[in-house]
Amino acid sequence: MNIHDLEEIEKSLKVRLPDDYKQTMLQYPFERDSYAAECLLPDDADVVIGHNCTAPFPGKITTADVQPFVVGGDGGEEVFFLDLNKNPSEVFVYSYETDGTEVKFRSWKDYLQEIEKSLQEIREDERAMAERKKNKKWWQFWI
Repeated sequence: MNIHDLEEIEKSLKVRLPDDYKQTMLQYPFERDSYAAECLLPDDADVVIGHNCTAPFPGKITTADVQPFVVGGDGGEEVFFLDLNKNPSEVFVYSYETDGTEVKFRSWKDYLQEIEKSLQEIREDERAMAERKKNKKWWQFWI
């Protein structure tokens, strides 16, 4: 993202984005074609705006004390968000399964570290699968 994308998000959603979020998005630390960019921390202003306009929970938790801003999700059952009324904010999770929210990460830095950890696990799984495929015996037809 660039500064114009971030301004578009702020204008469209009528919010002021946290400085930590802006800094991260301006110097995006993850691969552009990764699970992070697709789900955990989308690197596309239109996707971010869409997530924030269609999230199922803001009406349930938006109060004078909480103003959620969706930063990503796991691609299935969980949505991660910041409380724009807090600076800095913890990273919260909303679960579709339980219809509940809780603090998932104590800081933005913790969230980014968890994303990197998830990406590392994916890379290790892909490497192990490629190794198994490379070393399988002629009679093995599974991976």
